[in-house]
Amino acid sequence: MPDRELLYFLVCDFARVEDKTRKGIFIGAYGTNILAQGFPAALPSLAFVACFKGLAPKEKLGVTIKIPGVDEHLSTTQNVDTDQRSA
Repeated sequence: MPDRELLYFLVCDFARVEDKTRKGIFIGAYGTNILAQGFPAALPSLAFVACFKGLAPKEKLGVTIKIPGVDEHLSTTQNVDTDQRSA
């Protein structure tokens, strides 16, 4: 298995990849912190984008998102088809 390297990780309001050009479109990118007026806060849409170097074709990739001070976390595992990535 090749060495994997995380090239970037982005949190934004909306993300998609154009079908023909494979260009990424990211709207409402957050910086270091996500600020809210108060808690609990509702974010109608939140997208997580990660770009890796060195993924094997059809590799299974797991992601867990943890929030400091919160016991519950979000976790998912997906098969990544490297043929669908932009070059």
